[in-house]
Amino acid sequence: MRRSQRASGPRIRLGRGTDNEVPLADIRVGLHIAQLVTREGGIAIEKLGSSPLIINGESVEFARLNPGDQYPQAHQHALAMLAERIKMLQAQGKMIREGSGEYEQLRSSIVPPYDAGKFPNKWRKMWRDEPARTLMAHLGKDSYSHIHYDSEQARTISVREAARLQSFPDGFAFCGTMNPAFRQIGNAVPPLMAKVLAAKIAVALGIKQEEEPHEPARAAAAV
Repeated sequence: MRRSQRASGPRIRLGRGTDNEVPLADIRVGLHIAQLVTREGGIAIEKLGSSPLIINGESVEFARLNPGDQYPQAHQHALAMLAERIKMLQAQGKMIREGSGEYEQLRSSIVPPYDAGKFPNKWRKMWRDEPARTLMAHLGKDSYSHIHYDSEQARTISVREAARLQSFPDGFAFCGTMNPAFRQIGNAVPPLMAKVLAAKIAVALGIKQEEEPHEPARAAAAV
């Protein structure tokens, strides 16, 4: 479509190197995780990690979180995003009354539904230089417990990053697509831990002598 034929207003290009564009107004408002990259003639959406492609149009929820923030902090950020969105609509002459159907629809598209008092650990933004939480088998379906520490990327961790955290070698191949791979990683005993345990058991049984550990430690920045 030629630029002269486009509808007025900002537009979204769905992916890098594509002409598939839609008006920004047609994108559902949300809080989840797509990276917005300014391009000539629109904004490119680049889906990162395993998170759903739902955008707010101006900011992304994960980018606002500080390392160590959990679901209560994310919920507060979402409420702030809702207030910003309403203020922007009011500036455009559109009044949204709290409690109305339109308000509730807008709120549900931005603010996650979980009770901030009951699910404090549901989300967590990782620290760059501190240990990660235990990787769960359902990580592929709910990866918000491991939000990448780099705010510029604004995403949850990938399969390869989860594998590194679980101490799998980089060349290890997992079976299936993303969700089965996450399940295999979460269900696995960390290979390096299994190696150490096996070595200790072998020493205790007299099968082998004690050895000095020689596995190099990965820098936190590498994950």
